[in-house]
Formats: sequence, C-alpha cells, structure tokens
Amino acid sequence: MMRTRKVFYMLLGVAVLLLVSCARPVEQPPAPRLTFAAPVMLDADQEFRANLGVQNAGAQDFAGDDRFGGQMEIRDTSGDLRAAANVMSLPAIAAGDTAWLMEWRGVLSPGDYRLTWGADKYGFVTVAVTVVERNGRLYLAEEAPAGVEPPAGVEPPPVLTPETATPTEYRLVEIPEAGMRFEIPAGWVQLTPETVWTPEYTDDLRVGFAWTTLEPPVEPEAALLPDHAQIVASEPLALGWGEGRRITLKVYGTAAPGGEQAPVEAVEIHVLIVLSVNGERRGFDFYASAPTVEQLAEIEPVLTRVLETAAFDPPDVPREDRTAGWPVLSDEVYGFQLAYPEGWAHKDLATQGAGMPGDWPVERVVIFFPQAWAERFERSGPPEPGAPPAIPALSLEVCVGPETQFRRAYVEPAYSETLTINGVEMVREESGSGEYVTVLYVFQNPASPDVRVVLVDNFSKFANRAAENPDVVALIPVIVATFQFAQ
Repeated sequence: MMRTRKVFYMLLGVAVLLLVSCARPVEQPPAPRLTFAAPVMLDADQEFRANLGVQNAGAQDFAGDDRFGGQMEIRDTSGDLRAAANVMSLPAIAAGDTAWLMEWRGVLSPGDYRLTWGADKYGFVTVAVTVVERNGRLYLAEEAPAGVEPPAGVEPPPVLTPETATPTEYRLVEIPEAGMRFEIPAGWVQLTPETVWTPEYTDDLRVGFAWTTLEPPVEPEAALLPDHAQIVASEPLALGWGEGRRITLKVYGTAAPGGEQAPVEAVEIHVLIVLSVNGERRGFDFYASAPTVEQLAEIEPVLTRVLETAAFDPPDVPREDRTAGWPVLSDEVYGFQLAYPEGWAHKDLATQGAGMPGDWPVERVVIFFPQAWAERFERSGPPEPGAPPAIPALSLEVCVGPETQFRRAYVEPAYSETLTINGVEMVREESGSGEYVTVLYVFQNPASPDVRVVLVDNFSKFANRAAENPDVVALIPVIVATFQFAQ
C-alpha cells in the first residue's frame, strides 16, 4: 500500500558570512532535573481544580527559563480537548523545592478524563481522572498520576533460530506504479488492496511491500516504519540495485488505562532502501510481520527470497513544486532563509528576560503558525477554559556558541540521526517519549560552526496535536525543506 507524504526537495548552500560567538566557555552545570506535579480535586462548589507545579529534583539550583512553554491539557476519552492552559516562563527553583505556577478551575461533567502537564523540553506528567455523580453531587472517583519516563535502553536483537522450510514454488508479482517486481510464494494470497501477502491458513504472518516519495528532511524510518514501535536492531544492507538498512522492531498496541505498558502486537523486520527517481528521493520498504519472534523466523526466508529477486524499473513520475510563491523569512545577520506557506504568519519572541543567564546562547526566536491561530498568541491574562493552546506549529531558534552552550538550551536527545540532503549534513533529534515527542532539525552553519539554526517541530510526534491538525503536520516537513544558508 502506498503511503503518501507531501514534502518537497531542499537545496542547502554554503554560507559566506563568518560569525564568531562572544560567549565565554565556562564549566557547565548538570542538566536540570525537573519533575511535574498536577494534584486535582473537586471543591465544595463542584468546581474541578488542578494545581500545576514543577519540582527541581536535581542537586543544583535551577536558574529559571523564560522560554519554558508549559502546557496543560484536559481531554475526554474520545480525545476531544476540554481545557487548556499555558505557562510561558518558569521562575528560579532551589534544589529540592517545588514552584506552584497556577491553578486551573473549571466544570467537568461526569466521565473519564486525562490531564497532561509539562513542557516539551523537560517532559510531561499524566493524570487519569474519573468524575462520578452520586445523589446529585459530583465526586472524584480516582486519580492516577504517572510520569512520562525516558525511553528504556535498546534491548539486544532477538535471536532468530528456529529451523524452517522455505516454500519451493514462487510466482512473480509486479508493482508498476512503484517500478518494482519480485517473487512471492505461489500458495500465498494477497490481502488486497494492500501489497501484502500471507499464507492461506492465517493472516497473522505477513510479507509486504510499501513505498513513498521522501522529501527532505523526511527519512524512510519516519515515513515507512509503523507508529508505536521500538527499534531493537539496525544494520546496513546492500542489494544489487540499492543500499539501505535492515531493521528489527517491536510494534505495540494501544496502552491500557492507568498508564500500563502497551502489549506487543507484532515483531517485524523492515528493509528500507532509498533511491533517486526522476530527481526525487523514493523510499521502499520490504517487510515481514508476525506475532512472535519464533513465527517471524518461520517467514524470514520468504522475505529473503523477495529481496533476492527484487528488481527496480523506475517509472516516469512528474514533479511539482508547491512552495513556489511562498513568502520567505530572510535573516541577513546569520545568513539564512526559510519559506512558509501562504496563509501562515510568523512572530519574533523575546530571547532574554528575568532569570535568564547573561550568556544564554539563543539569539533569536521566531514562531510560525497558520494565520487563523494569530489570536492565540496575542491573548493576555489567565487562559480561558476550553481555549486552544498557544503552541506554534514550528519555531525557529538561532543558537550561537560552542556545543556546551548549545546543550544548555537543548536537552540531550533520546534519539538523533544525521541526515544528508544534497550532500549537506543536518541533525534530526527527538526528545521525550510515547505520545509526547519534540523533533528538532539542527542546521549548523558550515562557515561558522558556532552558529546553529534549530527548527522545532511541536506537532508531528505529539499524538493529540497531530490527530487534530493533519494539514499542519503535512506542511511542517515541507517548510523545513525550504531552509537554506545564504550562498
């Protein structure tokens, strides 16, 4: 089944503007350890109250953060947003102390709710709440806070050892629109309309093929691998007509109520290949899926046969440029530009404020958002119950300083990868876990290593935000792909 992603080609230049950071190298304090608390209650007036706090769990005092960007959301079981609040700055907090930042009050009807509170840079806490009605009054039946833990260490790859018999007869299948052909066991059936095949006796064992166009900076892992999956092994692989990676992963189901670990639904092997086709990057995914490691080993020889017989004949695919005519934000000081869609707006934010250290490396912050969201970023005073959160779709931040300064402003990622786009490297980083992951695209100026331009994606890997704003999510990689340093 072809999975489409609307993203576009990117040209990166080499900057001729030489910039030198004036930040002094200093011994850096340990990264802050902040934990979030959100005790809830129903008061005598039947109002629901949530107190939003932040504890400094580290051994060092926390200096504060004027770009904290705290977010609180309350959603019902269908995922609909019932309330939201934002806390833009965080004061200094002594080691071991807790800062209580605000109290949200509102009315919730009987039902189940999920409250999330935290910040993209520091993590989140979740609280499951059930409001019940008894004898005409509302009561809080239970509350179950559960912090979002960082991803566990990568487990060793499973050992695929069972001896199996390979099918003796195969037939050739062709996928003209992908320009691909390969062999599949003659007795297997296709689960139409997908390009997936399975033995006649079960559909739990599958071998499949998928493809998509990859517009920089999107990589095949992000475009083709299933959601809610954990990679347990990855290694390079070369075929006669292309090179890529062989990846083994676990696919998880829906998490159980109360924050329990989601069950493993399948174990899969994916072979991802990237080719240049008519000036575009195209990603191909050959995969095998089974409920257990032992069953996956049984069909692995079939995947091997698919790869050994795969042949590529590129189709003629026309190309278009959706970014033509987009307005462009240019920065002459740091020598870069970024295009954004018509109907979107941007706004500069202050980078310094009370509690910020004098050598803070972030020199410029620009947020981008659809014009229809503009009112969210102009409101003042306490947040209104049920109002959409003031979270920009994309933020651009200029960081000037050495690596140690850069890591003061951006936490060590849970996952990172170096991407090559037209011969120029950039780094894609992910921080957070589960349904709350912030994605950073870090562009380092080739002519001035201390200058980094960071694009912060606040939507694509936040489950609720992505589900509610699919059009925005589709545009974010297209915008990122327009970034370039001045020639």
